Amino acid sequence: MSKILYIQNEGANYKPLIEIMKPLDISLVKINDNNLLISMTQINSMNFECIIVDANLGDMDAIKIIEMLYHNKVTLPILTWTLQFNDNFYKEAVRAGAWDYICKTQNLHKNQMTIQNAIKYNKINKKYHNTTKNTSVITIIDEKGRLKNYETLDKEILQTAYTHSKGHISDISRKLNIGRSTLYRKIEKYGIR
Repeated sequence: MSKILYIQNEGANYKPLIEIMKPLDISLVKINDNNLLISMTQINSMNFECIIVDANLGDMDAIKIIEMLYHNKVTLPILTWTLQFNDNFYKEAVRAGAWDYICKTQNLHKNQMTIQNAIKYNKINKKYHNTTKNTSVITIIDEKGRLKNYETLDKEILQTAYTHSKGHISDISRKLNIGRSTLYRKIEKYGIR
């Protein structure tokens, strides 16, 4: 079951939103706009798939909330929920960082597809960030803006491969497509351990 954070004001009309989500097997977690500041920094770690911001907020403007989420590096897709579509609001919301919108007056299937696409996007985004978290970046330009020489790059590549493969020479040899004897010679030459 997917979990979505719904940012609303007191007494918001979310019953039509519940109707949209019924067949999707989604849990809607409601938070009032006045409690949002407390949990802003914790949203990324709370296992939500996306965020829905009610366009009809009371104390705080929905656009300001979207901007705050964006500036606090919330990486979840943000959808806006409105009872009546408003083109100007939608444009402002997208400029502020919203991903898309859902609207009561819109086709039910389109609303459901928008929510499902936001959830899929989040899953792909999480998978991408999990696979790139432990990668190393080797640049060919040094800190002074000059091109690094081949030997320096070769050493950095071998050191990264050695660390990443935990010293398994056969694995490094296969992945870098160089012979093991050449690999041993370079490891010795560069003092890699």
